[in-house]
Formats: sequence, C-alpha cells, structure tokens
Amino acid sequence: MDVVFLIGLAAGLVLISLLVLTRVTRLQVWPCPEKWSAERVTFWTLFRATNLAALAVILLGVAPGLTDDPLRVAAAVLGIVCAFVYVAACLELGRENLYCGSAGLKVRGMYRWSRNPQYAAAIPGYLSGAVAAGTAEALVLAGVVSVVFFLMAMLEDRWLHQTYGVHFDAYRARVSRFYNVRRVRSLGRSARRKVRSVARRAAPSLMAQAGRSRTHGGGDAERQRFGR
Repeated sequence: MDVVFLIGLAAGLVLISLLVLTRVTRLQVWPCPEKWSAERVTFWTLFRATNLAALAVILLGVAPGLTDDPLRVAAAVLGIVCAFVYVAACLELGRENLYCGSAGLKVRGMYRWSRNPQYAAAIPGYLSGAVAAGTAEALVLAGVVSVVFFLMAMLEDRWLHQTYGVHFDAYRARVSRFYNVRRVRSLGRSARRKVRSVARRAAPSLMAQAGRSRTHGGGDAERQRFGR
C-alpha cells in the first residue's frame, strides 16, 4: 500500500502543477484538447492514477476501530451519500457532456444548485472517506484529489465562457461554483415571507375567535354566579 500511496501522491502533485500552469500560461492540460495529444494522454494518465490510488488507500487501507468511532462511522455514511450524488450528477449531465463535452449547457435539476455538482460531491466524498479510513495516507491523497478537482472546476469556467458566451455568464451570475448558498438563502427568505403572510391573514380570525371564546366564557361565569 505504501507503493500505491507514493504513486498516487507523485501523480497528484505533478497534475496539480500542470493545472496551475494551465491557469497562468498557454499550456492546455484541462480541459483537454478534443483530439488525442500529449496533453490529453498526460492528463488522463495522471488523473486516473491519482484517483485510483486514493480510492485504493481509502477503501483497502482502513485502520482498525472503524465501527467503534462514531465520527468515522458518520464520515463513512457521508462518503457513501456523496458517491451516490456524484453518480447522479454525472448521469444528469450526460455522457456527451461529461468532462467538458459541449453538447449543451446544463442549467436545470442539480445544476440549479451547483455549477459543478460532481466536484461538489466528490471533494467531501473523498475527504469523509479518508476520515472514515482513519489513516494519514488516506487524508493526504484525499486532500490532493480535492485540490485537483478544485483546479479543474476553476479552469472549466474559462472554457465554458468561451464555449457558451453570455448564456454561461448569466448562469454563473445566479449559480455558485460548488454550493448555491444564495439560492438556499433566497428560498429561506421566500418561505419566511409566506409564513408571515399566512400569519397576518390568520391573525384577525384567530383574534375574533379568541374574543368570542372570552365572551362566551364570561357569560357562563355570570350565569353560574347568579345561579342561572
């Protein structure tokens, strides 16, 4: 397992370096050129090596005591949930759009909540899986993979702007890269306004009902007092 860890770490660090260079230079490692090229082969080789090594270290190198630690158990559950969300996001995006295909800009479904729901699920999925595994090697590789996904998401924004232009700009203005907190807040404000509106409409009838109850109760008390 040490060899697998070292291979994954080396591949991940090289890939991070290339992605940073892609951001600041004309090097085009990600998104990959459409035709087979040295950049495309290099990216997919390093990407797969990093991910496979991380998965192997997390899944096959679990430290003893997993079921005795509530935190690790909770992390394992979260990791499984994130894995299902990742698969669902990939299926919704479609094979023709997966990993920078240009078959159309997705803005509905899960993509109303995140411009990159795959990465938004994969990053916490890897990190929680590493916590569940309970080893330093798993945490290191999960961190490396998370940085890779983060850099990929940043580079995709530039490519999406070049591909879809103003349509992507409008989408980016209303949906966050990973977690659309603004939409959640907006829905929360809308829900609070509806609750207040319902409460205002219901208040007069409730007050009238309470008044009738007090009047009726007062009449009963008077009749009992005078023996009527």
